[in-house]
Amino acid sequence: MTPEPVIVELPRVLANLVGVAEITGTGNTLGEVLADIAARQPGLNRHFFDEAGQVRRHIRFLKNEAFWRAEPLTMPLAPGDRVTVINSVSGG
Repeated sequence: MTPEPVIVELPRVLANLVGVAEITGTGNTLGEVLADIAARQPGLNRHFFDEAGQVRRHIRFLKNEAFWRAEPLTMPLAPGDRVTVINSVSGG
């Protein structure tokens, strides 16, 4: 059975990169959805993942408006879920 798409909201900097503020992806986990999106939008891969294939430290996720604090790649997703990508900013 093919998973239903979920909606992923991108932060402005990534939305400008791909030309859309929301993108759909398919998968049963956030890792699968991000991989699906990155396969179709290769420019996003380096923004989502580090050299070891892990989610970059400065990226956070909301699942249906609630922070996901566990390992992000294992976040279970279901049809109709909405994931918001938050790109943390630091500096002084």
